Amino acid sequence: MSITTPESTEQLVRRLAELLPLQGPITAFAFLNPLQGMEDLPFIEALRQVGDVFGCEPFLPEGSYRDKMARGRITVDDLNEILAEESGFDGGHKIAGLVRHASLRLSMLQHSINPGAEHERRWMIAETDAIQRFRSEISHSVREKMIDSTRQWVSNEFPVSASAARLNSTDELMDVVQNAVPRTLLGGSGALDENAWECLSLALLWQLLRTRMQRTPNGCQGRTPPVRHRDLLLAASSEDSDRLVHEVLIRFCSVFLDQGYAHWKLPHRGAGFFRAFISLFSTGGFFTKRWLRPVAAEVQRIHQTGMTALDSLDESLSMLGIAPQEKESFVRGSLLALRGWAGMIWQTEERPDRVYIPSKHGTLIEFLAIRLILERYALQWLSRETLDYKGPLDGLREFIGTHHAEQDTEVTVEQRAFPILQLAQLHGWTPHAIADLSDSQWQELVHAVEKFSHFERRRVFHLAFERKLMRHALDSIAIRAGQPLISPKTPQLQVITCIDAREESFRRHIEEVAPDVETFANAGFFGVPMYYRGTGDAHYTALCPIVVQPKYWMVEDVVYALTDSGLQRARARRLLGTATHSFNTGTRGSLTGAVLTALLGPLFTAPLVGRILFPRLTAKMHRTARGFVAPPPITRLRLERPEGTPAGPDDDGIGFTLSEMVNMAERALRDIGL
Repeated sequence: MSITTPESTEQLVRRLAELLPLQGPITAFAFLNPLQGMEDLPFIEALRQVGDVFGCEPFLPEGSYRDKMARGRITVDDLNEILAEESGFDGGHKIAGLVRHASLRLSMLQHSINPGAEHERRWMIAETDAIQRFRSEISHSVREKMIDSTRQWVSNEFPVSASAARLNSTDELMDVVQNAVPRTLLGGSGALDENAWECLSLALLWQLLRTRMQRTPNGCQGRTPPVRHRDLLLAASSEDSDRLVHEVLIRFCSVFLDQGYAHWKLPHRGAGFFRAFISLFSTGGFFTKRWLRPVAAEVQRIHQTGMTALDSLDESLSMLGIAPQEKESFVRGSLLALRGWAGMIWQTEERPDRVYIPSKHGTLIEFLAIRLILERYALQWLSRETLDYKGPLDGLREFIGTHHAEQDTEVTVEQRAFPILQLAQLHGWTPHAIADLSDSQWQELVHAVEKFSHFERRRVFHLAFERKLMRHALDSIAIRAGQPLISPKTPQLQVITCIDAREESFRRHIEEVAPDVETFANAGFFGVPMYYRGTGDAHYTALCPIVVQPKYWMVEDVVYALTDSGLQRARARRLLGTATHSFNTGTRGSLTGAVLTALLGPLFTAPLVGRILFPRLTAKMHRTARGFVAPPPITRLRLERPEGTPAGPDDDGIGFTLSEMVNMAERALRDIGL
């Protein structure tokens, strides 16, 4: 069903927001899963979409996997195992009577047969001897076989006499052969050396493949035309509208997402992203860039008409000529074009518990609405300056497609024929054998080659690479499985590390250098998600992965006997923090910065000299000074709350019930095997 209402647009944006990174304004480590928005799909199916969705590659280049084969990290046996496990794949079936299916795929994996894009293929044919000399890895016997077969075929099947049946044949392939072979060689007359016959064999094979491919339906999908105007404009003019838009958006987003560190606050920040932008850009300015000058009148119009962000978003989509069936793809591309900043805005809206200054509901929609306003004027400016297009934006894509059509969007006949030319050399398929294939056999061969696409080859490579790694690890484990368990009877130390990649390396290192230390692995937050506030903290901090929202609160309190001391030190920290913040902001001002630098600048040379000449004494002085404002050394956790009391940030809701603590401890011990 077409998405047409503002409500459905909002639902669409919120659904596509799941594709954005989960990292908010950087205050804590986050282990990101780039495909978290595709977790409902099988892994391989998600990888098939990453190119269109994120503009990324799902696997390493084929050349990288072949380098791993050369180093022994992928073996032919690994590839054969993966191919044998393919669903619906019959490796023993003979394709077109020429080669076993498994051998065909294996040769496509072991050898580079496709140069890539059409311009790369054209360069290879024009600048190299790709269709004049056999591949370097071709054996001498295969080379001799193909040359002898071509010589005999030309000599026996194509006599010189013009009255011969073959010359009068209407077979298009025979015409190709006659046109490709010099008249002096027909019927075996004339003489050429081996190199000349090699060049003739490949030229004849290439002409036959091109001719047969012209009559074969194209099963290869060309590149899908981009939906975003920016992509078409970039291809036609080499000018990027995103560059103009992002220059403005990045600066504005950085100020909007400020968590209290900036010297100047964004005016009307509390009104939201949309209204703050309108307020800031409605006045324009003398030094405003030329493409950006019409934006002032546009945001004034939006303000005067009382349009909401959703209204503006739908209006921009209409002005850009986005059809209902294109809406999802266009919105997705617009969000992901600046995915880092869009993701941070989404996180401050969706997870206000993780930031000091959150964003109100609908901020991501406001971000997208502003983005499309800027994009409209950037496109207008660039299309007028580079393409001399002065019409409405809803006709820009059609104009570019008509007058500046991108080259190489379709898979050409030569692109489809070139891999088969390479395979013919690898397997010894002679021109005579190619010419004698029936139409059904030829189509079977083409289908088998094109079905094993660039993506499929890399998929098999990667599975084989992982298979080799898995087998190596399991072999090592199997060797140790039959040996007695080596563990300290009385460990000197028991260490529990996080299960992420960083901590696991520490754990393995400890096991190697200290056999008397017993190690375990668990989630870094021990399965206890909570908001924590220490004695020196002003706000709660979430102690858990970013994908988990805590339901418990924990507070560190100063013991009763040191309550007064704790309050005094807290006031001292607040005073010192205020003074430090004022000093830092003051030094950035033109007048106050000059005064403070002149008065206090020399004083900062003393700690600098001290750290260089007397580092130990200076460090001791720093520790002593910090001790006057640090929280008291004796504290306690407000750990337990009464049974039946709901968890919350208030006094009675802080902590865990006894049953909750027992369950959490039991689960953690069970997870580590104790």
